[in-house]
Amino acid sequence: MVKSVDFAVRDYAGGVSRGMVAGDGASDFIQVGAGDEISLNLRKYNILKYVREGDDLQIVLVDGRVITLSGYYSAPEGQEAQLYISADNEISAVTLEDGGDGVLFAQYGAVEVIGKWSPNDQLAFMGGEDILAPIGDDDTTGMAAFAPLIGGLGTAGLAGAGLVGLGVLTGGGDGGGSGGAPAIIPTVDEPDADYTLTTNTEDPAAIVTGTGEAGSTVTVTLGDQTAETTVDEDGTWEVTFEDDTFPSDGDLTAIVDVVAPDGTEYTLDGPDFLIDMTPPEVAVTEGTQSVGDIENLVDYADGISISGTGEAGAAISVEVGGQTATTVVGENGTWTVTFTQDELPGGTYTEGMVITATDVNGNVTTITDTLVVDTEPHPITFDAVTGDDMINNADWQGGVTVTGTSTPGATLQIGLGTVTVTTLVGADGTWSAYFSESQLPTGEGDLTFTASTVDGAGNASSASHTVAYDTVVEDLSHATTTPNAQIADGIVNAAEGAGGLVVTGTVEAGSVVSVQLGNGAVLPASVTGGTWTVTIPAGMLPTTEVAGMALTVSATDANGNVATQSSMVDFDPVVRNFTVTPLVAGDNIVNANEAAAGFEISGTVEAGSQVVVRLANGAEQVVTAGADGLWSVSFDQSALSGLTGSMTYTVTATDLAGNVAVLNDNSSQSFTFDLDAPDAPIITDKTDDGSSTRAIYTSDSEGDHFTVSTVGADGTVSTVLDSDPISLGSEDLYDFGSGGRVPNGEYLVVTDADAAGNTASTLLVVDGNSDVTIDLGRDGLEQFDLAAIDLSYAEATLTITEEQLLALTGPDNTMIISGDANDNVTALGAQDTGQDAVINGQTHSIYTLGDDGASLIIDDQITHLTI
Repeated sequence: MVKSVDFAVRDYAGGVSRGMVAGDGASDFIQVGAGDEISLNLRKYNILKYVREGDDLQIVLVDGRVITLSGYYSAPEGQEAQLYISADNEISAVTLEDGGDGVLFAQYGAVEVIGKWSPNDQLAFMGGEDILAPIGDDDTTGMAAFAPLIGGLGTAGLAGAGLVGLGVLTGGGDGGGSGGAPAIIPTVDEPDADYTLTTNTEDPAAIVTGTGEAGSTVTVTLGDQTAETTVDEDGTWEVTFEDDTFPSDGDLTAIVDVVAPDGTEYTLDGPDFLIDMTPPEVAVTEGTQSVGDIENLVDYADGISISGTGEAGAAISVEVGGQTATTVVGENGTWTVTFTQDELPGGTYTEGMVITATDVNGNVTTITDTLVVDTEPHPITFDAVTGDDMINNADWQGGVTVTGTSTPGATLQIGLGTVTVTTLVGADGTWSAYFSESQLPTGEGDLTFTASTVDGAGNASSASHTVAYDTVVEDLSHATTTPNAQIADGIVNAAEGAGGLVVTGTVEAGSVVSVQLGNGAVLPASVTGGTWTVTIPAGMLPTTEVAGMALTVSATDANGNVATQSSMVDFDPVVRNFTVTPLVAGDNIVNANEAAAGFEISGTVEAGSQVVVRLANGAEQVVTAGADGLWSVSFDQSALSGLTGSMTYTVTATDLAGNVAVLNDNSSQSFTFDLDAPDAPIITDKTDDGSSTRAIYTSDSEGDHFTVSTVGADGTVSTVLDSDPISLGSEDLYDFGSGGRVPNGEYLVVTDADAAGNTASTLLVVDGNSDVTIDLGRDGLEQFDLAAIDLSYAEATLTITEEQLLALTGPDNTMIISGDANDNVTALGAQDTGQDAVINGQTHSIYTLGDDGASLIIDDQITHLTI
């Protein structure tokens, strides 16, 4: 242990405190306050150098230790700290001058010590710290003896100076001790001793002893335990930690606190105790029965390994079968031992195992386990298949059973090509596996059966057995069509049958072959070597759809043996039930709304057929007919050219058999389209009686006349007038008559429709008596394509949103709002395009509303406009 350096600090008020620094259990720094005087129990040659670090003074000793006087340079002017070094009854003041780079030059000045009343005796030390070499016989390094020249400190001063445990006596005056007797300084016996207590220690106990003044109270702390005793009359004391007071494991140092009868307190270092009463943990993780491991043949190839976990550094011994292997637990807490094949044999057996772990302190833990070895896989043999290892046609027709022997209870996988049969070996050691005729090949050649198994230890074994087979009887098994795939899908369509049906196959050389389709003529085949061919003329093939017509092939060999093969062929030479609905959009005229929503072309055809509808301008849609044979495609405005015109189209169908049919390939199928909606009706004037509208005047309609409707507050739509107007030249008059007058405030909708069904409506609200707030969310308005709203005949307030504009307008999503300075219009989110339009002689500004291309055209006479 490195012994500490004693120090004394006298503060600005004259109080003295003492302690130890720069040793085991002591700090490396002393906190310095303003006006403090610090004395270190050192000789000059103990000090290597002085260094300033900020406000701290560092004193570097020759053995490398550094004592830091924290805050030494932080005091205000006039209250600077003063450093002394003291040894051998002398005390020197240290004066430090800056030498650059933080290094300081030291000068030492003697300080007089004159009797017990000198204030300097509080800072003087008797001995010195012998760091480099002792002086004479002085061995008081570290915990040096402090003594004033003329008594006066008493036992309390000695304790504060760090003299506890050295047995130093000081007396005289009124300092300490009973009746003026010298004070007895307590000690600890063998304070530098190190003891080790483990599970191998007989009756383990930690005992700390020492000396002191009789009657003193001694408190010893060791780890998590504390014991107290009193110094006996003979001046000795003893504390024992055992049983319930035995400390927990650890590397512990006894701390001894002594309180003398006069109240003087001492703190002493006691001996060290290394306590380890915990046997090392050890467990098996791999290689034994307890963890479910069996040493199989693959594992055994590199020896038998046992692995586990334990206390790092502990020695591991594994004994099994008279063999022992050792290792040490690694820093990661794992261990492994391996027995070679020379040490432990292969085979099938179990063997007890003893595993011992011994930690660095000698504690031992022993566990037992079992080694399970099985390096012998199941044997497998085959019997001769069908008795002679030849599978003929008769064998093939009934299927084949393969047999053999193996270990009773073993599960075998018997394989043939891609087929695998699982079987269980019986108690008598025999096994069998059945392969049906569908699982066996036909023709001639060799085939190989395989058998494999894995035993409970994971040992794999396998065997194979090869046999011959010949199932050929007048080899007609390859009678098929030629590779032109005429009937590769089992169906002959019109194109495939146009040149006749070619049938070919193989047969035993020298055979005579004939072919018959349905109940037709029997046709002789041409035979060359082992190949035969026949062509059935197109005139003999069905011209209508026939499902399942028999194709029969017969062959007779040179000895008169006959083989026959029959297969079924479907014929489908036409596309059935192919039609197209003659009218597009119901009237063969596609208007704007129909184009926007998508207009259909539809018809019927065979279920599953592919239908292609192609417009004359190249637009095309492809669809598959449903199970009911119906088909339809939809085109929108993007498929049309311009706003008006006519369009021809063709329809092509391809059925599942590959037959193709075309309708209207002469461009005779067509429809017209008119996407140009009429202009919004313009209301030029109106007549009223003050409470209702009697008639309105309009510009000419694109159709024969306008339809006039009302939309009630409850959403009811009523037709007010649907008859020819009274022509007044450039205007038309619509007179509602006495029974049809429209009350003020009623929503009046005037609609124009062209021949294609395109419409445009104007919403008119008349009320000259009061303000009107127009609700565009009123039910019934969505039935019309409101191309315009006329506010000219009412002092109206109108708010319109993008959602309302899109809901109330036709495909162009454009609305005109006419009115005057008395009207208030709010178009939420509208953006001025900077463009104008002149309508009915009035300038209108054009606005966009929202992000979907909707437009508002608002009369500039409306000055109360909010956007």
